[in-house]
Amino acid sequence: MRGVGIKAESEIVWLQDISNIDYIREETWSTAEPYCPPPKIYGQTVVGYSVLKPAIKLEPGVYTRRLFTLRPHDCFYDPRGIYRKSFPVEAVDPKTVQPGIRGVKTDKVKG
Repeated sequence: MRGVGIKAESEIVWLQDISNIDYIREETWSTAEPYCPPPKIYGQTVVGYSVLKPAIKLEPGVYTRRLFTLRPHDCFYDPRGIYRKSFPVEAVDPKTVQPGIRGVKTDKVKG
């Protein structure tokens, strides 16, 4: 089973309330373990992550999962910082994130 990714997601787990967050960074991580917890990333806060469907068999291969993060200089933490009038390229509106569907840049993300 090679290249299992976003289409195999069953849910998004939010570790933080996203109701007051204008954008999150949508990133991916590849792992040989399809059900492992998300990695800790130095200098970033993990806000959420994707979970793969339980039917995914434990076969050798690469499993790509999504990770949703914030960095200390993002506008959620620093409203007057470098992203007060722009946004990072990987930014998406967290309310548009669904299992199997990439997040979208809405007007809310664009400021």
